[in-house]
Amino acid sequence: MNFSGKNGRRAFTLAELMAVVVIVGILAGIGLGTYRKAGERAQFQEGLQGAHSIMAAHDEYYYDNRAYPTKMTDLAISFPKSTASGMTIISPHFTYTLTRGSYGRVKATRSDGSYAICVYSELNVNSSADACTGNKDFCESVGVRYVSSC
Repeated sequence: MNFSGKNGRRAFTLAELMAVVVIVGILAGIGLGTYRKAGERAQFQEGLQGAHSIMAAHDEYYYDNRAYPTKMTDLAISFPKSTASGMTIISPHFTYTLTRGSYGRVKATRSDGSYAICVYSELNVNSSADACTGNKDFCESVGVRYVSSC
């Protein structure tokens, strides 16, 4: 059959159009997966940075006052779009809980509960490295050691 129109141009067949749609769909699927992973890693880094900020403020409070803070509002720190109550700060993506004392720890729990980040006080000689609970493969993919609990 000849699909030539008045101008002599050939039209695309349905099979050719379907092949293009399938290829674009595959590329979009790959790109979307990569985009989600990058977004999750960025949110992990946000949680890790927030936990480090709280822990640094905890240690600074101790060095300045020779006492541990009794509530988050004692610390010279704030998070945008968050609320503080007692030893907890709730932000859009994480809930930060501070365990005060020489074995101080900040536990940043992801809002969906998929993982938690543990950051320890520099005063704590027993646990100085950051840790992550939840999905072991995810924790290792972001470069933080996996632990079963904080």
